[in-house]
Amino acid sequence: MRPGGRLPVMPIAPISGSRQLPIRAIQEGLNLWRDGEYDTKDLQESLKRAPLLHPVVVRQVPGTRSKYELVSGFRRFRAAKALGHSHIEARVVAADELRREQLQIEENIRRQPPVSA
Repeated sequence: MRPGGRLPVMPIAPISGSRQLPIRAIQEGLNLWRDGEYDTKDLQESLKRAPLLHPVVVRQVPGTRSKYELVSGFRRFRAAKALGHSHIEARVVAADELRREQLQIEENIRRQPPVSA
């Protein structure tokens, strides 16, 4: 960590560009930063009208050729799954455990509403 408690900004190393992956090939992972069930009804309604604006981010499960672990985009993934979609737009990245956690934290920070002064 940098002085002041800030994480260093590291570029994501894509293995591939965004592409359609089968939802059944993606596992949610054990270390997601979300607890409990989150309402995805708003996203489901949006997905009924238009495709995802931002792909989910996954990493390849070590030792496999076609299995992926969800890194970020938990609500988007859950919404598409709830609607019965067979595939989802995903970006596959090279990420070890530390980088996976950084990506999850970065997404959570971006999702937080700005703090008023």
